[in-house]
Amino acid sequence: MKRERGQRAGREPRADKPGKRGAPSGLTARVHSGAAEPGESAMDGHGPQRGVAGRGATPAEGGGHAGRAAAGGQGGGRLSHYAAGGGVRMVDVSAKPPTYREAEARAFVALRPAVLAALHHNPKGDPLEIARIAGIAGAKRTAELIPLCHTLPLSRIQVEARRVRGGVRLTSWVGTTAATGVEMEALTAVSIAALTLYDMCKALDHGITIRDVELTRKSGGLSGDFRRPPQGKRLRRRA
Repeated sequence: MKRERGQRAGREPRADKPGKRGAPSGLTARVHSGAAEPGESAMDGHGPQRGVAGRGATPAEGGGHAGRAAAGGQGGGRLSHYAAGGGVRMVDVSAKPPTYREAEARAFVALRPAVLAALHHNPKGDPLEIARIAGIAGAKRTAELIPLCHTLPLSRIQVEARRVRGGVRLTSWVGTTAATGVEMEALTAVSIAALTLYDMCKALDHGITIRDVELTRKSGGLSGDFRRPPQGKRLRRRA
């Protein structure tokens, strides 16, 4: 009887009801299935990204390179590896001209005095030199280790391993002429070098600590330059 009264009044039965706090069930199904909206690419389902840095984002939305440049090299206000539907994507840099870019990173491997003293008496070889070579090799394989990184033609990779008080300071310098930067390559270089140093010395101490893996400087690209302030200034600022 209720259904007949609704039909007589000219009302049609309601379609899917939206949830209490979300989108209609039809939209939920589209997001999870990866189906493309009108205007999206049927190949990857990512299409234009409104308000997301990368393809389709406009400078007014703070996306792409303009948004990152406005942040003074601190990175944009949006994450560029997320598509509008919530999935991940590799950022399309095909429209960007290749320019020279550099990045510098560092890491610290904390070693006990006994381990430091034994560095040059390791039966496997010189741990510092092997860590350096491993860092160079690791920078070349960054795109294989970090899923959404681009494969870049690296024109310069330099890794330094230096004994200091309390451990070993690792520093990397990486350069390229490409459409995107080499921050990840520099960070990968010191990370792999640090892990290699651990492997070389773990027979003496399994409690070796790797810490302070950080980007210290970058230059080039539309996002501008970045330089990490000296550690002493950062400590004073926190105080």
